[in-house]
Amino acid sequence: MSKRTFRLLILLHWLLVIPTVFIAVLTKKSLPVELVAFMDAQAKAPAGFARELAGWLYVAATFVGWVGLLLFKNWSRSLVLLCYVIGLVFLANRMAYVRSGWVDAMLNLITTLGGAIFALMYFSPTKDAFESKGEV
Repeated sequence: MSKRTFRLLILLHWLLVIPTVFIAVLTKKSLPVELVAFMDAQAKAPAGFARELAGWLYVAATFVGWVGLLLFKNWSRSLVLLCYVIGLVFLANRMAYVRSGWVDAMLNLITTLGGAIFALMYFSPTKDAFESKGEV
């Protein structure tokens, strides 16, 4: 796989986030009233300064990691992997949440593409581009 194709997969991964956000907003009204009320109550709950700061640091580190992947920086693989692990911990410690089937389908697509990107950057010839300055 060429560097260009790998970069295109990364961009596709992140471009899928945009329609997912729109779908989440548009399908929220299709959920039962009780679930919408639950989601609204969660959104209004104070997160606390430490949790808010941790969230923004997580977003920044994730962004830096993915930019590093686009530039084939060796450190970026470890940073993105760490961010995914931290994201799982955040997700596991969240209160219950609700999303529509369409959002779930899009998130599954994004997750599958992310898994393919991880496989390519660790277990394919693409990994060599992170370890050297040469073309794959």
